Amino acid sequence: MSERTNGPERSPGTASSASPAVGRALDMLLYLAGRPGLVQAATLARDLGIPRSSAYHVLTVPADRGFVTYVPSEQAYGLGVSSFEVGSAYLRHEPLERLARPILRTVASRLGQTVHLGILHGAETVYLLKERPPARAGDIDIALVTDVGVRLPAQTNARWPRSAPPGAAITDGTTPKPSARHSPRARGG
Repeated sequence: MSERTNGPERSPGTASSASPAVGRALDMLLYLAGRPGLVQAATLARDLGIPRSSAYHVLTVPADRGFVTYVPSEQAYGLGVSSFEVGSAYLRHEPLERLARPILRTVASRLGQTVHLGILHGAETVYLLKERPPARAGDIDIALVTDVGVRLPAQTNARWPRSAPPGAAITDGTTPKPSARHSPRARGG
């Protein structure tokens, strides 16, 4: 069975000399994906270091195919439905999880510990997989705040926050907040 790769090693933002327009279109999609809202073509061109006329020209193909949407009232572009469909298809196929699952299972079994696969998404870690070791007599299961799909600030770890009382709730992703049963009022204090 052959492994998939992303192709030849190439630094981000460099287009193949045979298809610079494809490289620019992909750079534009990645740029739009990293922005919270719509972006005007002039801003896109400036930030990517390409001529504005080229930006308009390159944007026509992804727009025609639904990867980019133009909003006339804002005179700006955003990701289109086709971009969402490609992202959704990636999630359905679970290639990263499929490749990592046997490795995580082996690591969990050898270490006798729960192991996770997480990816960085901005300043957060998103957990994709969780593998527990096979149960053995006398094992104690340590409660972790991680689970598949959970997002935590990237600077934290699975037992975060260590200083919080047991049962503390994570409120805004950065500050532990004691749950009602651990608050002074709940104990009559």
